[in-house]
Amino acid sequence: MVILIDTYPSIPGGLAYCQAGKERFLRVISISKKPPEETIRVKLASCRDNIELASPGIEWLPESSTLHIHWLLGPATRQKREELTVRIGSGGKTGGS
Repeated sequence: MVILIDTYPSIPGGLAYCQAGKERFLRVISISKKPPEETIRVKLASCRDNIELASPGIEWLPESSTLHIHWLLGPATRQKREELTVRIGSGGKTGGS
């Protein structure tokens, strides 16, 4: 299993709403299958969607294979604090709460 965070520009071009803004995702990829499979994708930050990660926003607990994600402005609640806990099982399978 691989856990990664990727970032890319929101919308290229000078007339875009965010202009220099960025989109950021957390992805869990199972490498036990061929081809590798993305088992979870969570938007962490977005200029376009007004999502902002807290600091620190991501906490990994290896002893329980658990990710805690904390937002100042969450993707589901919009304009409110939000938390997500994801337990990552064998083969990258996930469960959230």
